[in-house]
Amino acid sequence: MCIPKTERGDKVELKMKKTLALFLCILFALSFASCSSPESAPSADLKEVLADMESQLSISDPLKVDTEDDLMTIYGIEAADVKQFAGMYSGTGINADEIMMVEAVDSDAAGRVKEKLEKRYQDKENETVQYLPDQYDIVQKGEVRVNGNYVSLLVAQDADKLFSIYEGYIK
Repeated sequence: MCIPKTERGDKVELKMKKTLALFLCILFALSFASCSSPESAPSADLKEVLADMESQLSISDPLKVDTEDDLMTIYGIEAADVKQFAGMYSGTGINADEIMMVEAVDSDAAGRVKEKLEKRYQDKENETVQYLPDQYDIVQKGEVRVNGNYVSLLVAQDADKLFSIYEGYIK
């Protein structure tokens, strides 16, 4: 039993149209996906951010946090969790000013860094609440913030100004 040539041609033509339609759909989807840019992750040189903050803020007897040993000793942050960091704090013992910024290696590490910086912040609150009420007010202006893999602890009289500088680099 033979199918007349015209009917066979119609089936082949229909199959070709379906194949062409499928190909065009795939091509359209790929071209649309390549045109949309993925949301870029924030990127900043934290030592540059710290230098900018230093130029705008006066911390008495500033001590830099610039080694992995400092990071572990002061904050309990593991070097393996950190891509880069920059920080400083007042070495007088009576001023609450502190800047600590960390870029974690991934989101899990950022969570661990956040916990450590929140503990440091809580310790600062506890230290100043009864003995240094004027410094306690300064601590209350600061906070720990997370932006992607970036985690910061900023405490200063002008904390809003510091956060503004920081977010200008991070976003």
